[in-house]
Amino acid sequence: NKLLTEREVIIIASSSVAGAALLILSLALTIYLICAKRKQLYRRSQRLQQKLKTWSMRDPLEEFVQRESVNQVTDVSYKPTALVRMSTRRESHLFKIWNQSRTIKKLVFAGSMMELIQAASERLKLPHPDKIVLEEDGTEVTSDEILLACAGSILLVLQPGEEWEPSLTLDVNQLPPTFNNLHRHSTISIIKSLQNIGAEMKTVRPEAGGAVVNEGYDSLSDEDKISQ
Repeated sequence: NKLLTEREVIIIASSSVAGAALLILSLALTIYLICAKRKQLYRRSQRLQQKLKTWSMRDPLEEFVQRESVNQVTDVSYKPTALVRMSTRRESHLFKIWNQSRTIKKLVFAGSMMELIQAASERLKLPHPDKIVLEEDGTEVTSDEILLACAGSILLVLQPGEEWEPSLTLDVNQLPPTFNNLHRHSTISIIKSLQNIGAEMKTVRPEAGGAVVNEGYDSLSDEDKISQ
């Protein structure tokens, strides 16, 4: 074995040191990349957890209310009259309206006194409707709440100068059961019965009637026949 020269020893030592340094550098770079990747994954997981947390705490109804409130606020600056009409709109009900003489009768939908008076002016051909009363007793309707409570009742629409008057129509079925009323009911029922009997007699054929008469004549005795 030959002894190594000093130059060769230096070269071998330097190459060993360079290899070790390169190994250490590669290890350090690998460790840095691993740490950077783990740090990136950690940040991503943190952001994902925050998003999941906000989504779980989010209320869909509250978001909808917030969006609607924002839309209404934006609409107020552009369409204030539409919002006012929407907020003041009432539910419509069906009403029977007559004029004072009870000759014109209409059905209308309305949700307030103003709407009903306007509809009465158009449907009943009244130029200046002034007052609304109940047809049965003349009670005046003075507010929207009372009007909605009277839905289904017959209402009279009066003009200035007109007053409520009771109806002249007499309903026999609504009269109290006095003697005169009972007598009137019985008379009407008797007349109807006689009319029905007359109608049935008209439907009997002449041949059938003659057969009945002959049969009755044959059943008489000889003395009765002679007397006839």
